[in-house]
Amino acid sequence: MSELTARLVKLGRDLGLEGSELRAFVKEERDREEKREAQERQEKTEAQEKKEAQERQEKEEEQGRKDKLELEKLKLQAEIQNAKSLHSKKDSSTSDWRIAKIPRMNPFSEAKGDTMDAFLFRFEMLVKAHNWPEDKKLLALSNLLTGASLKVLQTLSVEQQTYACLKQA
Repeated sequence: MSELTARLVKLGRDLGLEGSELRAFVKEERDREEKREAQERQEKTEAQEKKEAQERQEKEEEQGRKDKLELEKLKLQAEIQNAKSLHSKKDSSTSDWRIAKIPRMNPFSEAKGDTMDAFLFRFEMLVKAHNWPEDKKLLALSNLLTGASLKVLQTLSVEQQTYACLKQA
């Protein structure tokens, strides 16, 4: 006899049940317990399935972000390669950063789905490809900022207005 059945028999006897009434009581209570356990298992299974579905969705979203970043990286590498080919054709006497033929970069726009990390990554790749001096990076970047990102620059004090401070802010 299972522990549950033994408890139910004792409970039924305590209630004054005997014979067929006791058997009916035990059967009814055991069925009720089995239904409750089955429902708990069902709820647990559904919760596990929901959790797994959510984890799959999060992984898919993460993969989508990684794919988008990889695509941005490939586009930037193509831009850099193009810039290098233009730069190598340029006369060495025109190495001034203002004179170099630089591929145009679109301003930062959260509305178009830009992320600041991806934007700064592209910007730094262009800076590196064109050997811009450190003191010109802030000026070049400030021309590409709009909206809230430009307001961040405006909140910096004059001493803090460096590319490194702006990037960190």
